[in-house]
Amino acid sequence: MPLLSNLAREIERISNEHGFNWDITDHYKLATALALIHSEVSEALEALRDGNTEEVAEELIDVIIRSLDLLARLNVNVDEKLLQKIQVNKNRPIKHGHKYF
Repeated sequence: MPLLSNLAREIERISNEHGFNWDITDHYKLATALALIHSEVSEALEALRDGNTEEVAEELIDVIIRSLDLLARLNVNVDEKLLQKIQVNKNRPIKHGHKYF
């Protein structure tokens, strides 16, 4: 069942209805969409710094919404790609890249 791909298309539709029609063939607009995802992560960090865990969750949901919107616009099969990436991550060595975090 392509749950995330369907959600991504619904999010894209709602976004378009509200005037957010991203032309992702324009690299500057694509970069803007990525920056907006980043801004939601930054807002989650600020909420955490303020001790507001409820707002952290809300901002992380915004990250998911913006990401799914962009993935729909990129015509990505989200469910398929997510399952592929999970398999890749399963087969990676412990702490691959030798980073502490």
